[in-house]
Amino acid sequence: MRYCFFGCGIETKTLEEFYEKDLSKVCEIKIVDGNTGEESFSTDQEKIDDFINDIRDIEFIPDENQEKRDGFHYSIYISYSKMAKKRYNLD
Repeated sequence: MRYCFFGCGIETKTLEEFYEKDLSKVCEIKIVDGNTGEESFSTDQEKIDDFINDIRDIEFIPDENQEKRDGFHYSIYISYSKMAKKRYNLD
């Protein structure tokens, strides 16, 4: 299942409002730079908790222009189990 920040309507939301699960149960995060393809990945719980705490209250404001587009600036994959992953694109 995929979710995209820029494709979820035009309302401003925080990460907690987008994410449907308990953020304290995240066990793995991968961040992909859409410009370079570089990936950062972590299963270190302390790093994951620090990252989530750093971005938890950031408000993601969608672009008013919701026309279809290609690519993304960053993509964040959040996993709360080895079987289930959510993807968020930041454009």
